[in-house]
Amino acid sequence: MHNIDLEDRLAALSAAIADRTRARMLCLLMDGRAYTATELSAAVEVAPSTASTHLAKLLEQRLIACVKQGRYRYFRLAGQPVAEALELMDENDRRYLIVVDDQGKGLGYVRRKDLRRQEGTCAPFVTPFRVTASHDEHLRILLSRMYEFNSSWLPVLDPDQQFLGEVTQESIADYLSSGRSRGGKGLIVSPAEQVGA
Repeated sequence: MHNIDLEDRLAALSAAIADRTRARMLCLLMDGRAYTATELSAAVEVAPSTASTHLAKLLEQRLIACVKQGRYRYFRLAGQPVAEALELMDENDRRYLIVVDDQGKGLGYVRRKDLRRQEGTCAPFVTPFRVTASHDEHLRILLSRMYEFNSSWLPVLDPDQQFLGEVTQESIADYLSSGRSRGGKGLIVSPAEQVGA
């Protein structure tokens, strides 16, 4: 199963991280704090103009975020703080959270066990999806895929990689045992379609 968009995105991310100066900036930002461009340029020992070019590349790949405070611009790792993610998981009794970008595209997930005793943002702990589901796939295919990849759930993405929801072994079993599948096609119903019904 090839996904050209995903491959292009990974190649662009790899190129952004591969540069030693940008990698040093990212490592510095992993402490969870925000820094000005001047502070970052001094820390990685490059001219401020060079630092600005590198920061622009990292912003373009959404690896960092820029926050304005007064006349200063602070740069930090992009992503949700670990403490907030753990709180969300506790409140919703979840072992993982799906990570999406600003446009709602699925990027991967973070697991509770990986975030325990960690600080900063979730970005370094995001696990890319190994396998996904489409909203129009047959349930038998999805169960086979879950078995093949030893997974109890699959993220459901549309053709543009927008995150639509997830399907679990439990939700499939509930659906099949409810009798709703009799006479139906056994397809996933998009959360957007459920709301409209």
